[in-house]
Amino acid sequence: MDKIFSVLEILLSLYMVYFVAIAIGVFVKKERIKESNTKKKFAVLIPARNEERVIRNLLVSLKNQNYDYDKYDIFVLPNNCTDRTEEICEIEDVNIIKFEKEIKSKGEVLKLAFSRINEEFKEYDAFLIFDSDNVVHPDFISKMNNVLGSGYRVAQRI
Repeated sequence: MDKIFSVLEILLSLYMVYFVAIAIGVFVKKERIKESNTKKKFAVLIPARNEERVIRNLLVSLKNQNYDYDKYDIFVLPNNCTDRTEEICEIEDVNIIKFEKEIKSKGEVLKLAFSRINEEFKEYDAFLIFDSDNVVHPDFISKMNNVLGSGYRVAQRI
């Protein structure tokens, strides 16, 4: 019986050591994202449906990025708007991609925009997609440039 308890004690001790090692590992920060010297080119896509109340805030925050303005282009993708969304985008002097057919979803407008941008516009290293009610931190595109420069192909900030 003592041997069984000794084996159990050893197993439980190893189990405890395992969890202590994991707990210590939580506090060790591994920096995988490095500062990139190369400035990548971004296409910023904003699907918008009746967003006149909020889209200007997003556009202003995107224009105030700590990143070279010539290294990213802003594209608003209005779909079935019945308000002043397009007018506000024209005032803010951003690219507007209009579609002839009726768009049924955000996914559909993005799919059409990707193909149109690849056909008609410059080459981009990455696409950034925002909802119209977002406001972007001034360092966001710089941070995404570092992520892309570190070899990541997909990133999501939540």
